[in-house]
Amino acid sequence: MGLAASVPGLFGGVAPSGQEPSSVQTASLLRNAKPSDLPLTAAQIKDSFRPPRLVGNRTRTVDHTYKEFEATGWLRDFKIAAGKVQGKFAGPWWVDSDVYKWMEGASHARVLHSDVRLDARVDELIADITAAQQKDGYLGTYIQLVLPDLRWKNLAFSHALLCAGSLFEAAGGAWSSSALTSITLSISTTE
Repeated sequence: MGLAASVPGLFGGVAPSGQEPSSVQTASLLRNAKPSDLPLTAAQIKDSFRPPRLVGNRTRTVDHTYKEFEATGWLRDFKIAAGKVQGKFAGPWWVDSDVYKWMEGASHARVLHSDVRLDARVDELIADITAAQQKDGYLGTYIQLVLPDLRWKNLAFSHALLCAGSLFEAAGGAWSSSALTSITLSISTTE
C-alpha cells in the first residue's frame, strides 16, 4: 500500500475503490495535501528493533539524564533564578537548552507510557521554569544569574534564541502529554 493510500487522514483521500493510487494520483494527493496534526499515539512502532530502545529511553536514559542534571546543578539554576533557593549558577552558559530538551523528551515518553514519577519531575520543572521567567518575559538562567546587564543583548552568543526555541518545543511536548500545562500559558504571556 502506498503512502497516500495508507495515511488517508493526513493526505486527504485514497484512490477510487480503495485501490492503490497511481504515481500521478499520489503526486496530486501530496501536492494538494492539507497536513493535519497527529498525536504521538497515532503511530505505533511494531518492529523488533525500536520498541526495546524506546523502553530503554523511558526507563533508563530519561531517568539517568535527570539525575545528572540534578547532580550538576542545572535544574537548580531555575530555582535560583526564581528566588526559591540561594546559590550560584552551575553549568555552561547554554545549559537551559539541554534542560528544555530533556523536558521535551520526557514529555514525549510520558505520552506513550504513564509514569507518575516522571509526571512529578516534569511538573516540578515546569513550575521552576515558570517561576524563573521574569515579568517582562525574559528567561535565561545564565544571563539572569551571571550577566544580567546582557539581557536582550548579543542574542546569538548568549544562545537566548536557541534556548527559546528549545523551550517552545518542550512546551509543545508538555502540552501533548497532559490536558493543560502552566508553561504553555506562561511563555505566551508577558506583562
